[in-house]
Amino acid sequence: VLTLSAGDWLVFLSDGATDALKGELASLCATAACGDPQGAAICIAQAALSRGSDDDVTVVAVRIS
Repeated sequence: VLTLSAGDWLVFLSDGATDALKGELASLCATAACGDPQGAAICIAQAALSRGSDDDVTVVAVRIS
């Protein structure tokens, strides 16, 4: 069971994103989005695609309120 609080984030990435980014860049993109889940998702997806992901790239970012 995962307990979430207001302000927490959940970010779901497909293997097309995680394989291309290796996790580290994804957290940087989420931080750079300044609290905007949509901006974080776009940043992560674009980064994965620009690194040549050869698989589907799916990103869902949610901020708990």
